[in-house]
Amino acid sequence: MVQTDSVEDTKYIMENHTTKSEKDRNLSPLTRTAVVVTNYNYGFYLDRCLRSLAVQTDKNCHVVVVDDCSDDYSHSIMDQWEHFPNFTLIRNRTNIGLGPSCNVGIRATHSRYVVRVDADDFVCADYVYMLSRFLDHTPTVDAVVCDYYCVLGDYKRELMDAVKHPIACGMMFRREVLMEIGMYPEDRGIREDVDTAKRFEIGKFRLAHLAAPLYRYNIHKGSLTNGTGANVQPEPLAEP
Repeated sequence: MVQTDSVEDTKYIMENHTTKSEKDRNLSPLTRTAVVVTNYNYGFYLDRCLRSLAVQTDKNCHVVVVDDCSDDYSHSIMDQWEHFPNFTLIRNRTNIGLGPSCNVGIRATHSRYVVRVDADDFVCADYVYMLSRFLDHTPTVDAVVCDYYCVLGDYKRELMDAVKHPIACGMMFRREVLMEIGMYPEDRGIREDVDTAKRFEIGKFRLAHLAAPLYRYNIHKGSLTNGTGANVQPEPLAEP
């Protein structure tokens, strides 16, 4: 398991904790999509999240889990996944916040696409496949978001339109676009979903809406967001 003190330590991660050469990484299909999972004291939910990512039908993805110095039993859950194929586990030595932890995960990958999944949420088996293939075949679109179910425990609660009720997680970006807008904000006082969406909109990038409920957004007392994110209007999808 990789440990970091700050965002700057990700240079060490890239140089010392990747077994493939730069050339091999660029050619490898395993770097098509990076799924970044940030965790802080969500040990109760973390295993379910990682199990949903481990059974993705698209095997060409890399899961990066960044634990932000949790003091619950998250570390024991992460230890169980340490040797799972295509998983990278990073443990911050100090608590640096959600935005910086997201950026640690992004910098630890060399993928074409990047998507964030919260540690207390989970996804359908075709989640990565559907969103990544949509971007593959729609080069004019810079990011894609899908609909989601609000869930309570393991039970579906309500189907939500991701346009009318945007959330901070679940949007798949082209990596170069996410880097261009500066990734996620580092300031703890900024809501990362609103800020990132605003910069995306200011940059006149194009967001598409995939009307399929592939994401499961967990409703509980400790949720950071409540599904009221910024109003980014997506490009309408062409009729088949």
